[in-house]
Amino acid sequence: VQPLRSLVSLPEFGRFFTMPAFIPSQNILGVKNVASIPSNVNHDLPTHLATIQLYNVRGQLICDMDGEDITGIRTAVTSAVATATLANPDSRRLALVGAGVQALTHARALAAAFPLSHITIWNRTALRAESLVGVLREELPQCTVEHCQTVHDTCKNADIICTVTSSRSPVLSLGDVKDGAHVNVVGGTSPSAREVADDLMLSEKLRVFADSYDSAYKEAGDIMQTKVEVYSEIGEVFAGKKDYTWSPSNVTLFKNSGLGCQDVVCANLVYRKYIENQSC
Repeated sequence: VQPLRSLVSLPEFGRFFTMPAFIPSQNILGVKNVASIPSNVNHDLPTHLATIQLYNVRGQLICDMDGEDITGIRTAVTSAVATATLANPDSRRLALVGAGVQALTHARALAAAFPLSHITIWNRTALRAESLVGVLREELPQCTVEHCQTVHDTCKNADIICTVTSSRSPVLSLGDVKDGAHVNVVGGTSPSAREVADDLMLSEKLRVFADSYDSAYKEAGDIMQTKVEVYSEIGEVFAGKKDYTWSPSNVTLFKNSGLGCQDVVCANLVYRKYIENQSC
């Protein structure tokens, strides 16, 4: 059970939203509170700050934890699992459009899922891109990691593309993406925000998948503004309810909006591990 995000606008700063969820089969109840402040990048702070609270079914608070690491990891892992299902299984070249926390966690997750050999990075602030290059060269020595000056140069040869920005307007176009590529769209989680241009969203080559129909059609600007049809929730593909086989002539796009149920399940796992360790 999970409603859509409840949003409070913060004029001149950003937005604050809550993502509650209840998992009846496990009696897991919780909520993630998120402050999305794009200008935090100028203050050496994360653009997204989060906390997760867990409750028992009597409504008593049992845990209050930082949500930044969980958000970074679960978002990237969701993208990686979707990519493993939709992309060329021999994908070796990753493009990151954006250089924040999500770019780092996506590189880590996708390097664990694919035999990556090459990573290219673009960011509006070149210094942040160069910083990420340094981190990934150290963490993933098997990969050649480069900072590119344009989105086109970053993405033109990529098998997998991740747009992980706080952009309000499109950064990725059809001409930036080769046939057979897979795109994870992680930013643009509000009706007015976009990461992908109309020519790609409306291309006959494109097949669109999402983590949730409801979220895609009511919260994702790239889908809402272009009125593109979502072919399937990724969970339907996992469950065998919808079929998809990678094609070298298509482009697949996974809209990763992020779901409250993912956050509370992950937070519950962390909490249970903590309790186990305390009792040892």
